[in-house]
Amino acid sequence: PSHGSWAGGTRVLVRGRGFSTSLDGNNVTICGRPCTVTQVTSTSSLWCTTRAPFDDAPAPSGRYSVDVRPGSDTDDAEEVLVRDSYKTVRLHSDTLEISPLSQVGLRFPGIVIPPGANVTSALLFLTA
Repeated sequence: PSHGSWAGGTRVLVRGRGFSTSLDGNNVTICGRPCTVTQVTSTSSLWCTTRAPFDDAPAPSGRYSVDVRPGSDTDDAEEVLVRDSYKTVRLHSDTLEISPLSQVGLRFPGIVIPPGANVTSALLFLTA
């Protein structure tokens, strides 16, 4: 895959030469972190599953980009102004109305920010 979750759990197909046909005979690392070998399909390909990269190590330095969309309709809410106070909350909507009369909340449960990470900027792009 071209990207995966910081929380781990991404299945990765690794192709090469000379892999052992036993699970324990192969060691795979991605960005210096172990990737657990779950299936060996041949001596030239295997599958591994990434682990959470920062559970016991400091965050690496560098610039990272994460592209995430809310996963379900329960990951957004809209609160609408009614008579000078925010009272009506809408969940499970197909659209979010962004206006001076509403407040919108978005949740991205798949994002894990590693301990020690320094977030220098974050952008939110909205498309119609």
